[in-house]
Amino acid sequence: MVGGDQRVDMQLINADPKLREGITHKVQAMVAAAAPKTTDHFVDLACGPGSVALAFAPHVSRAEGLDATDAMLDEARAATAAISS
Repeated sequence: MVGGDQRVDMQLINADPKLREGITHKVQAMVAAAAPKTTDHFVDLACGPGSVALAFAPHVSRAEGLDATDAMLDEARAATAAISS
């Protein structure tokens, strides 16, 4: 899905605590399996709302997210700002 449809998908995920918890668990498992080092640079292609890049960020020297849609980048920026403040 692209554009506005992605935002609807994220709203559905955020509205369902079990689904959100399952996704969070899978992302945490991915970070653990990758065993990132503080000297690593993480790049998330098609980052969507930035969830994976944000999960890696505390473990690496730099985490970046790239996405083709402005709406997803706006969500990723908002999520980053929310945890940065």
